[in-house]
Amino acid sequence: LLPYVNGRYALVMLTADGDPGVLAGRLAALPALQRDQLIPETADAYRTRLIGEYAHGTGAVTALLLSFSVIAFVVAALVIANTFGILVAQRTRQLALLRCLGAARAQVFGQVLAEAAATAAVAGLAGVGLGVALVALLPVAAPATFDYQGVSVTPVGLFLPWVAGVAVTSVAALPPARAATQVAPLAALRPDPTGAGTHP
Repeated sequence: LLPYVNGRYALVMLTADGDPGVLAGRLAALPALQRDQLIPETADAYRTRLIGEYAHGTGAVTALLLSFSVIAFVVAALVIANTFGILVAQRTRQLALLRCLGAARAQVFGQVLAEAAATAAVAGLAGVGLGVALVALLPVAAPATFDYQGVSVTPVGLFLPWVAGVAVTSVAALPPARAATQVAPLAALRPDPTGAGTHP
């Protein structure tokens, strides 16, 4: 209940069951208080209003940070695609040998994707662990701003970034994986252009 008196307000918190409007009506019967000067609120509504006041003006900052995260995902996807493209090019003879031994295109495609997903899973676990460690250090680095009760890590906050990393890596590895299926089996019989297999 928030009564306004002469431009000032006093916050009155009551623990009771029932309609907040009934309580406001009873308080209005007190001296120096008027019915139209009272704003009845439940505890949930009061918390929601306070959160809205504290979060006012942060929408633009949140949108800006989210846009940077989208840009980071796109850049990471490009780097991953280029990296796996180079790896596939370096393993042309190995992939061709697999084809000579009877590996189907689907098997080569699945192998490249499985390697990408496994790499992303391990790297994602390392990143999540590092993030948890940094969050745990926040109360130590800035005790005036963070406390141990206010800083928490939720399972959703751990799981979603890990899944997003694996998904982005798998999608970025699709073009290199498709390129790996185009390697001809006869490429295993061609001379090594680097000269690594020649002897003086």
